[in-house]
Amino acid sequence: MDLDWSGRAHTILEQTLNEIKTRLASASWNHIEETNTIAVYNTNIGNSFLAKATGTINTSPDNLVRFFSDSNNIRQWVDNLKNAIQLQQSGDVKLIKYQIQNKWPVDDREFLYVTKSFTEGNLTYLIERSVDLPNIPTDAKHVRGDYMAGYIFEPQGGNLTKTTLVLNYDPSGNVPTAIKTSILNKQASRLKAAKVNFG
Repeated sequence: MDLDWSGRAHTILEQTLNEIKTRLASASWNHIEETNTIAVYNTNIGNSFLAKATGTINTSPDNLVRFFSDSNNIRQWVDNLKNAIQLQQSGDVKLIKYQIQNKWPVDDREFLYVTKSFTEGNLTYLIERSVDLPNIPTDAKHVRGDYMAGYIFEPQGGNLTKTTLVLNYDPSGNVPTAIKTSILNKQASRLKAAKVNFG
């Protein structure tokens, strides 16, 4: 394991936090659907295609950070998950890897990312970003995708939390644009899993 992975992770995650804030402030979002009071949007910024989901969830920001940063819960929003594992933790930074199974002729995918929460005023951010660590090569017969996500948790009183998710989920490789778009919009609906979990 790269002994300096956590130091680089802090830098990457702080940069991603600023990127998430910028994209939230500047993007014009297209409404896609609303189910179980979770609204899903998407947008294009340059060559990047992003999705956003918003909703109010009946639990605290701390519980939501624990829920979304736990690799054991990924199966709740990734239907074709093969496996997910937390490889390392250093302080409040986690290194997580998960793999998904695709139908032929699309190769299976894997994602290697770091995650950490930040607190600014009454807002809590949970940031996730793909990393490239040479000593953790991509598994055979897999393509490693690129991934960025930011959750913003804002207490509303009465144990309610306004939750916003912004993400860019690129499976990489030879995947038709329509499939990429469908995957991304479905990923944004992961807030529905939290809504079901916390009631």
